[in-house]
Amino acid sequence: MSFFESHPFLAPHEIPNSKPIEKASEKEASLNAVKIEKENPTEKTAAVFQPFDRRINAAKFNASGFAKYIEILPEPGEENAAKTNVISAKQLPLRSFEIQNHTTDFKNHPAIKESEKLYEAHIAREKAEKNLKLFKSRDIDEIISFLNNTENEDLEFQKEIKQTKTNYAEQLASATFLDSKDWKILTGLRLFNMETFEHSIGTYLIAKNKIKERLTEIGIEIQHEGVRLEQFYRACLFHDIGKMAIPDFVLSKKATNLDWVTGFMTLDEEERVAILVEKDLPIPNDIIYGTPQDMTNYLEKERIRAIDFVPAKTLFNPEEVHVLKDIYPEMAENDSLKSFLRIHEKKSEEILQGLGFILEAFLAGNHHNYKHADKKLGEKPATLSALHISIEIASTILHLADIQQALDSNRSYHSKHNTLRIMAFLVDDAKNEIIDSKLTARWIKDEMLKITPEELNEIRNMHSTNTNDKDLKMRHEDLMAIENFLEKNLQQL
Repeated sequence: MSFFESHPFLAPHEIPNSKPIEKASEKEASLNAVKIEKENPTEKTAAVFQPFDRRINAAKFNASGFAKYIEILPEPGEENAAKTNVISAKQLPLRSFEIQNHTTDFKNHPAIKESEKLYEAHIAREKAEKNLKLFKSRDIDEIISFLNNTENEDLEFQKEIKQTKTNYAEQLASATFLDSKDWKILTGLRLFNMETFEHSIGTYLIAKNKIKERLTEIGIEIQHEGVRLEQFYRACLFHDIGKMAIPDFVLSKKATNLDWVTGFMTLDEEERVAILVEKDLPIPNDIIYGTPQDMTNYLEKERIRAIDFVPAKTLFNPEEVHVLKDIYPEMAENDSLKSFLRIHEKKSEEILQGLGFILEAFLAGNHHNYKHADKKLGEKPATLSALHISIEIASTILHLADIQQALDSNRSYHSKHNTLRIMAFLVDDAKNEIIDSKLTARWIKDEMLKITPEELNEIRNMHSTNTNDKDLKMRHEDLMAIENFLEKNLQQL
């Protein structure tokens, strides 16, 4: 076996456009060398060692390795040299070869440069995918650790931060309090779920506008509670960060009220009635035993969301339900998806505490006030109690901005609502003592100013029983509920 046959990295088949070289006998090689030397002595080496030159070209991608093998070649014996009359490989002018083929500068070869670029792009893609997977992993401890890390800055994540700043510079221009850590958290939210990210920004903008432009006294009241506006605004931006603990198949579920009601109707009659009794939903029998569309229409009229009472198991497959129970062990057989989603408040509080935002964590952890049957805020951290900090006003404003933004947007499970419907939902929350009624009345009164008096009069003076316009009838009922609520609560101010 020849030297080149034993070292396939130098074989001609690795050289582009090379052809297999037929072996020649030693005698033929010698005769060819003599013949060519007589015709043109300068072409002697090139002609005789054409196969060798091809192998040299292949070796230029690893010149140091090739030189190493050259060094260990045996010295040519006189007998062999006499027979072949050829120069051995070791006697080749390596220095001139290096100069001719630029082997000392092989790293700057275009092919090498292109290869390095492709490799770097591959590594960058892998890192970007790893970051994306992290924020979708539901591994809260790892996410907190990543966001807290200030030593080893991730270059790919820095690019994502730059993209967040560029794309949302206008919307977040007023958020002058944002520091590098805040931008990292915002970028993590964007990578996790775009809908959640944009909802968070929208919630902040609604609250900011209300405090700075319309109800400036509310900002003063929040600060009197011991909450700096910077802390309040940060809580608005990060109030839903706990959704990182919720599986993507839940957040991306495209199910309407009708879909949930249809799933509810698949349950047996006894189970349906038991659920409605447990949830204290006095739905008429003709609706319970009617069609899914009948019940959907009724729920819409009464501002009842099917997601609040229909068991999650009706629209999720057994494997998905199993995942939900793993995340939320307290989840009962007939718990609704709304019951499961409540964990995001607790997780928001956990994440923000882990990131060092204690007051913001408490605000985010109570913005829906899910946790307590008496509708009071939970036990405050000792640090807040010691500072005599209360957050009832701040949490109410955060809740109002949150719900208003959500209902004023097109979602996978509902379309955008009109202003009267949104305000009617806020009235319901106040009546259920989830939020402060008087503060809610002030908020709603300000929002009602955005509707023209002419439009309000048209809706107010219509006779709902004499119209077939379903939407107009619903607006009339919403307006009556809103005005009754305002009359009662504004008089007490």
